[in-house]
Amino acid sequence: MIEKQSDVRKQQTETAGKVVLENMSKAKKKQQKDFIQANNKKRKFNEIHVGARVLKFNASRAARKAKGNLETNYTGPYVVDSIKGNVATLKTMSGQVLKTGVSLNNLKIFVESAMDSAVESAVESAEESAVESALESAVESADKLLDYVKELAKLDIFESLGEKCSKLQSGVGRVNIGNFTEKLSACPVSSFINEVSAENEEMVDDFLQAMLQVLEAEVTKTAKFTEACLLLCTVLAHAFINQLNPVEVIETLEKMPSFIVMPQEVEQLREGERMTVAGEGVAKDDVETLAADSWLNDKIINAYLSLLAREMTDSWSPQQDSHAKVFFMPAQTAEHWPSGDFTVFPFLKVDFNMYDILMLPQCKGNNHWVLLVANVKSRSVTIYDSLSGNNMALFDLFCQFMCQRAQIVKDGLEKWEFEAPPCIKQRDGNSCGVFALMTAECLVRKKHPTMLRQPHVLGFRDYVRRRLLFHGVRQTYLCDSLHCKDPHGIIEWIACDVCKRWLHEVCVSQPLSQDEDSFVCDVCIAQYS
Repeated sequence: MIEKQSDVRKQQTETAGKVVLENMSKAKKKQQKDFIQANNKKRKFNEIHVGARVLKFNASRAARKAKGNLETNYTGPYVVDSIKGNVATLKTMSGQVLKTGVSLNNLKIFVESAMDSAVESAVESAEESAVESALESAVESADKLLDYVKELAKLDIFESLGEKCSKLQSGVGRVNIGNFTEKLSACPVSSFINEVSAENEEMVDDFLQAMLQVLEAEVTKTAKFTEACLLLCTVLAHAFINQLNPVEVIETLEKMPSFIVMPQEVEQLREGERMTVAGEGVAKDDVETLAADSWLNDKIINAYLSLLAREMTDSWSPQQDSHAKVFFMPAQTAEHWPSGDFTVFPFLKVDFNMYDILMLPQCKGNNHWVLLVANVKSRSVTIYDSLSGNNMALFDLFCQFMCQRAQIVKDGLEKWEFEAPPCIKQRDGNSCGVFALMTAECLVRKKHPTMLRQPHVLGFRDYVRRRLLFHGVRQTYLCDSLHCKDPHGIIEWIACDVCKRWLHEVCVSQPLSQDEDSFVCDVCIAQYS
């Protein structure tokens, strides 16, 4: 009886499923028909004729926005050059004919507003030579863009991108998911598409239109065709803007790029244990700031950048110019500059011309890390700020410091120019220090600074932690004073009441008074006095 009842229900389920599918198919066809009819009613095709000014519907932009005023989903105006059947050939206002025809369904008459009229009048009244020069530049750029797409479409990366998109996306969609922001920032693929598209939506769309034509007949469509195609166009747009090889850009879609080689896990520091990394003292509490959601302190920033600079400079050779020679200035270097004192860290015995770049981290307002990078050969300064703040004050102070130093050293490095950094932004509130270290890692290895982004933050924290523990010399007696004498025998220690740094009493620069109840170290005096 149970078996018969089960068979009956199975037959009923199959029958009901077929009915549902048939109804869905009918509903879909009716919906498409109603949509076409509704759009045909809205658009007056009789008004679209050769010579008419029209707007073109931008389908890919509308799909990404998924909401908002329909007007913003149109581009133009264009002029109708010819009409064949239901397809129109358009040309720009400057007379450049578009290579792809557009269905009349995707056009509507351009209605000139008062603002448009004013803009057009202003353009007409401008110098004719300047307008022609701008138009020629735009046309030349568009031609280069399409040539670039066609050349790079030949690279054997489309299928690999589709596979990568499928693996790394891990079910993270672009809309309608729980904890969207958190999941988006943690997924290299989704975050990359959204970040690049937000900054360069028009260019990604241009690439997408051109790429669809190139790939339509050459690539077998799969379930991930649309996602992979959008991903490929985003990679190409990012590569085109930053003058990069698109194959290198693909590295940023990995959970960690290949130039980041994770060291083996080593024993953690024990309670109260300290270690020395490239001359910097690091304690267990300092290493713990590398944990997730923690704010990196100056000990970790100084230790890692010092290690990185020492490794890159010591291993550099003319035959293998794969990385830069780096001179690292500790974080406390610029603390005296706002008061007009540029004499505390002058580095008078260092020939800056021997290095490719100078690096200086600074903690703005004691709560946000930025990284100043000076390119010695080009005499340019870039300040990498993961919150895109205004850092011209730091640049001015650096220039003043180099001018005063050049009066003594005579190295010809008193004049510098500011260079705007590439766009790289943090998506949380505690990873500014990690971004400073990731940027430094990319630059010294001669990689583009956008290769490491928000999705890589957690992995990079672990990478820095392992590197410091691996290279750290433990159980040393190096203290946190600016000029440790590394004494032997019986050692007396004293702790700073402000920052809790530990120093040897013999390494304290100012005399200690037996009557004083508190002690402030040199670093804190530089920061807060």
